[in-house]
Amino acid sequence: MKKIILGAILLLPLILTGQAKWEFGLTGGGWMYMGDLAPSRFPTLKELQPGGGALLRRRLGETMALRGSFLSGSLSGTDRNIRSKDIRKVRLIGFESKIMDASVVLEWEPWAGRRYPGNFQFKKLISPYIFAGGAWYRNEVQNDYSAMPSDGLWGAVRKDQTTEYKNTGWSIPFGGGVHFDLSRRSVVSVELTMRRAANDYLDGVSYAGNPDNKDWYAFAGVSYNYRFTPRDRDKDLIPDKQDFCPAVNGALSAMGCPDADGDGLEDVEDMCPNAPGPRVANGCPDTDGDELPDHLDDCPLYAGPEKTKGCPDADDDGIPDKDDECPQAAGIADYKGCPDTDGDGFPDNKDDCPEEAGVPEKQGCPYRDTDGDGIFDDFDECPDAAGPKELGGCPDTDNDGIADKNDRCPEAAGTKELAGCPEMSEEHKKILAAARWGVEFETASATLKPHSANVLNKIAGLLNDYPVYHLHISGHTDNRGVPAKNQTLSEKRAKSCVDYLVGKGVTAERLRSEGFGAGKPIATNNTAQGRSRNRRVDFDLVVPAQ
Repeated sequence: MKKIILGAILLLPLILTGQAKWEFGLTGGGWMYMGDLAPSRFPTLKELQPGGGALLRRRLGETMALRGSFLSGSLSGTDRNIRSKDIRKVRLIGFESKIMDASVVLEWEPWAGRRYPGNFQFKKLISPYIFAGGAWYRNEVQNDYSAMPSDGLWGAVRKDQTTEYKNTGWSIPFGGGVHFDLSRRSVVSVELTMRRAANDYLDGVSYAGNPDNKDWYAFAGVSYNYRFTPRDRDKDLIPDKQDFCPAVNGALSAMGCPDADGDGLEDVEDMCPNAPGPRVANGCPDTDGDELPDHLDDCPLYAGPEKTKGCPDADDDGIPDKDDECPQAAGIADYKGCPDTDGDGFPDNKDDCPEEAGVPEKQGCPYRDTDGDGIFDDFDECPDAAGPKELGGCPDTDNDGIADKNDRCPEAAGTKELAGCPEMSEEHKKILAAARWGVEFETASATLKPHSANVLNKIAGLLNDYPVYHLHISGHTDNRGVPAKNQTLSEKRAKSCVDYLVGKGVTAERLRSEGFGAGKPIATNNTAQGRSRNRRVDFDLVVPAQ
């Protein structure tokens, strides 16, 4: 009875601290002694004695637990099992002892989290643990000296016999083991506990042995542990204290309430009890995760804000992309989501000038007058140069009534007949007229006579005065001789004049020559005087086509 009361006193602090996760266990196994009368410094089966007891465990967290245990049994040891050649071989002392042990240890189970993956859950597996703590023991030892020879250590033995050794003491238990869950409530544990006594007379022998070494004892056993789980009326494995629906079997995800679709929201609060969905969507499916349930989402497969009924709105203008003609630029509903940057009533996607306010007839572009002449560019033939309206908005530098773009001589007033170039003076006209008769060649030859140079020099000077004009030189003959030869001769004579003028610095591009033979007479070929007039070179100053 005293043993039971003492064990209860030791376990009382544990009982008073707990709320949940308590385990009660029964242990059976064997005691082993290590001391002066033991054959080894380690536990040996030769000295194994039966024992057992009870334990109470309180889990302190995921990996820690506090355990109190009460064990009883027997210890024994004898020199007869010793084979070594020391004094114990001839001492032949033995002992037997009834022992009671009460201990409190702290267990560390590093992989316990795998046994308890979540609230009210457990997983079957083998999980190792180690422990250490303190213990109080009581032993009632009886020594056997019957086999001790007369020449034994009687002096030391007599001292052990006469010394009043305490039959109680403290020890330091430590060891390790493994847990294995059979069910939510049933756990089997296998462990070995080593205990170092605080004295050297656990076996009743000290002076006759080795008083400098403390005695040891060990217990190896198997325990069956029962885990006390809180009340669970509906058997849904969730304690009533944490069960929102303690009288109705429910799901852990819904804190014990019925949850048909397993989405963690109890059916009474679930707007879609048969289709799983997040709490933010009131338990209804939300495929795109935009917190708007599919049945209220116009775009259930693509995430979008609530203001567009769950449809994507890339430019955040409140118009879903599927209806937005400009999904990357914020706009207004009147323009189907497109902006009107210049505010002219034409959305940018249909405005040819989106950054300038314009008019409908120009598709959103304004009328422009680039040159500032009062004529819009659309109607201005020269939009980059100011000009009068009567010339289509084109400038007339020389004020001759001919726009510069059509004027071959834009800086000198002229006539329309000469494409804006001025007429030749009478003096210059006389030079050209005189040149017809003044340029002569050797007979039947294209070689210029020396005095012809004076005439051609004047023509070269005339061309310098009229830089826009071109000169057309044509050769002619009378009708005497072979026509083909006359044709060739007329061409060569015209060409000789061109070559001379080029030699005087006139560009070849301004000169053109051709021969007509006797094809264009200006007088009769029946008289010497008429034939003389037909043998000529004409010089015509012309304005080239633009």
